[in-house]
Amino acid sequence: MRFIATIIEKLQRHPKRLVFPEGTEPRVLQAARQYHSLRLGAPILLGNRTQIKEAAAQLNVSLEGVRIIDPAQARNCLPL
Repeated sequence: MRFIATIIEKLQRHPKRLVFPEGTEPRVLQAARQYHSLRLGAPILLGNRTQIKEAAAQLNVSLEGVRIIDPAQARNCLPL
């Protein structure tokens, strides 16, 4: 358990951006919310913005401080 506490302390001192794929999944939404709440950095959810907001509303998960990027609508992305 001390290992996790050490990682949390380091991230709180030096917050990082973390991208969460599958932004409509309940566990992903909750993880992004907790990541922001613990002040570990800036969470970014990937997926359809409308679907993510609907899923968060159903779970009563706040998206405050969480950035949403829709890869289908994102600019400056190189085609594969």
